[in-house]
Amino acid sequence: MHIDVLPVNHGVPAERFYGKTVAVVHVLRSVSSIIWAIKNGAEKIIPVTDPGEAVSMAARLDIPGTVLAGEHDSKMPDGFHLDHSPAKYTRQAVLGKTIIISSQNTTLAVSNAGSAQNVILGAMINRTAVAKRILSFGTDCVIMCAGANGEPVAEDLLCAGAIINAVMNIAQKSGIHTDESDMAFVCRTLYRDWKTKQTDITSAASVKELLSRGCKDDIDFCLTADLTDVVPTYANGIIR
Repeated sequence: MHIDVLPVNHGVPAERFYGKTVAVVHVLRSVSSIIWAIKNGAEKIIPVTDPGEAVSMAARLDIPGTVLAGEHDSKMPDGFHLDHSPAKYTRQAVLGKTIIISSQNTTLAVSNAGSAQNVILGAMINRTAVAKRILSFGTDCVIMCAGANGEPVAEDLLCAGAIINAVMNIAQKSGIHTDESDMAFVCRTLYRDWKTKQTDITSAASVKELLSRGCKDDIDFCLTADLTDVVPTYANGIIR
């Protein structure tokens, strides 16, 4: 099994994903929130690129109790129910609900991966479960970092490294051969340095921005490994 990492999701030809598993990663915070929503019983999640599209989608679907979630310019849009804080996606808020989530970076990533054999969503909070799912598919794997506005972000690369580390450890114990690209090696090295406290992720721009907004609890949550074994899947525009 070959493991590769895409630091950003733009400009990648569809054929790169044929026959492969793609794990879309976005740690802070949309994918972490999606995972937590599925864990707490959300029926399905529909990712869209902007708040206007979310409102239009809700009107077209006309499903009672639909939850509008997301942010625009770091704020929850008027009329929305949830922002990107995973703590808001409680069982009471999402159980049995259809959630339309506005997240440009995550939406572009999952849609760009549509030609893959399998598309799953990963973050630190489900990293070992993602690793096990990747191995269960038995195909080569690409970890696609959603990034921000076409640029890589440190926490996504860190998470990619965490998932790869788990994949390789489990594979070694199971006698499964794996190899990694240079980018996968770089991400795994970043994760190792972070685990041994040689790297401080709080110096990353996206982390500092969230800290300035008082979101330290969200950061701590999203950087905690293995809070759940839920692994959402994406197909035909829907996450379940």
